[in-house]
Amino acid sequence: MDLPITALLQEICPPKLHPLAADAEQQVQEWINAMTGLPPSFLEKYRHAAFGILTAGLYPQCTAAQLMMFSRYILWIFMHDDFFGPMPPAAIQASSEEAIRILRGASSLDHPIMQQLAILQQELVPYVDAAWQERFIQHMSDFFTSIAIERGYNYNPSLTYPSLDTYLALRLQSTASFTLIDLAQVAAAQLMPDALLHHPDISRLTILANKATGWTNDYFSFAKEENLETTNLIFVLQHTCQYSREEALAATIRQYNEVILEFKSVLNRLPDFGDQQSLVENYIQGLKWVISGHLNWYSYTKRYQMNPFSTTPHQ
Repeated sequence: MDLPITALLQEICPPKLHPLAADAEQQVQEWINAMTGLPPSFLEKYRHAAFGILTAGLYPQCTAAQLMMFSRYILWIFMHDDFFGPMPPAAIQASSEEAIRILRGASSLDHPIMQQLAILQQELVPYVDAAWQERFIQHMSDFFTSIAIERGYNYNPSLTYPSLDTYLALRLQSTASFTLIDLAQVAAAQLMPDALLHHPDISRLTILANKATGWTNDYFSFAKEENLETTNLIFVLQHTCQYSREEALAATIRQYNEVILEFKSVLNRLPDFGDQQSLVENYIQGLKWVISGHLNWYSYTKRYQMNPFSTTPHQ
């Protein structure tokens, strides 16, 4: 399908890269090269994924040390999903339980993917408080639950498809974007209190940022996932709503644009938060960078077969 995708997608804000983006990418490559305990064929697909560059777009304002820490997380979350996601349910549950133990401070076992999570957990300690940590762990737990649910549909000899309503609810957790947003607070050096996060407008903006990343990922990843996974909005629309492929792609773009338009609408009705106004503004800017940095990543990553963008990232 020949869609002028750059013209059709609404922009939330201009993308921006951290000035040390190239350093982050080099560090990610060094971590990949050091993971000798994983199959070379598994590692090879990460060499051109540009995870360091992705991180630099998600968190362009963070410190140099945080950029490397966040890059470790981005590499880890993709590796975890790719490695454990296709496994039998019991193996998924075991890996998820181990990850939660590690996030609570337990030592990792010998698995190289879990070792990266253990390092990350120690790196995060100076930047977060107990409330942030509990939110992050809950978001990780929700993500792991979504992996297990998706496994019931994916990687089976006979593929099955969730209903549209089931998928829409599931996608909020399977993006893992709530964890990306948690880290955006760390990047801003301002952790949000629960009272602000639960404000109806702030909560809605957070959900909309999550949805934006989900719909862009579904659009760009469907060619890679076809015949292996069914948990993608395009496939769900085709098989449960009888859309054609072209209609499903167009509908996914509309979903994304509607999310961005609603995000802007919510921004226009925000109240004054008084002495917490600066905190809220920084949080919202972090949401915008998560959306724009994630979208910009598809212009240069080689992870997905379908890539309508040019190969030059926005600086």
